[in-house]
Amino acid sequence: MSLNQVLEGQREMNQPEMDIRIAVIGCGYWGKNLVRNFSEIGVLKLVCDETPEGRATAVELAPNTVIATHAS
Repeated sequence: MSLNQVLEGQREMNQPEMDIRIAVIGCGYWGKNLVRNFSEIGVLKLVCDETPEGRATAVELAPNTVIATHAS
């Protein structure tokens, strides 16, 4: 079951929606897929990557998300 299906099920049952916020640490080989998917469903709030390439990828995939070099 996808996150969208869970949220839609909550709406149908008149339950309050969950306030889901996700951070992704690393926007490399697998991280870029997580960044893209979480951004598309509107739950991505932060991407952290120490490399300039990873941060550039994150900005391209999720332009309205906070991009950082350190998670702290």
